[in-house]
Amino acid sequence: MPVEFLTKEQKQQYGSFTDIPNELQLARYFHLDEFDLALINKHRGKHNRLGFALQLTCVRFLGTFFMEFDRIPEDVLLFVAAQLNIKNIEVMNRYSLRKNTLWEHHREIKQAYGYQELHDAHMGFRLIRQMYSRTWVANERPSALFDFATSWLIDNKVLLPGVTVLIRLVAEVRERADKRLWRRLA
Repeated sequence: MPVEFLTKEQKQQYGSFTDIPNELQLARYFHLDEFDLALINKHRGKHNRLGFALQLTCVRFLGTFFMEFDRIPEDVLLFVAAQLNIKNIEVMNRYSLRKNTLWEHHREIKQAYGYQELHDAHMGFRLIRQMYSRTWVANERPSALFDFATSWLIDNKVLLPGVTVLIRLVAEVRERADKRLWRRLA
């Protein structure tokens, strides 16, 4: 089976903002509750608080830590900044100057909110089992299975792996299901 089933545009859209989030998405993924605010307010400086909040909300929405802060829609920036009483979103320019801060914030968010990597013990197995069941029961297109996997990862607080990793995983699961089918038919 060919491994290239996504278009170039689909690969570029993976784990990034494709459109400006609507009001419902802003309220669901970008709203900061009391626990969020308590964790955010532990950080010094407006730029660190806004950066941390954006990392947190982006990982909720996209399933990955977003590193291209200049590509975050302005509506998202304004929505999150307003909750932190930050009037000037230009402070965000200072956030990414120290790379260690980004990695420290990633680690803190993962620990506080229970985000895991795909290669963590049971998460990869659970996803493969789900995809295999779907492939065995219904012959879904690879792109539909890819979308299912992406959605499953986000819902289960598993950080998205690289796009090629997920493409290969989908291809391997489909190939395994196909081999099983051919063995049964033979």
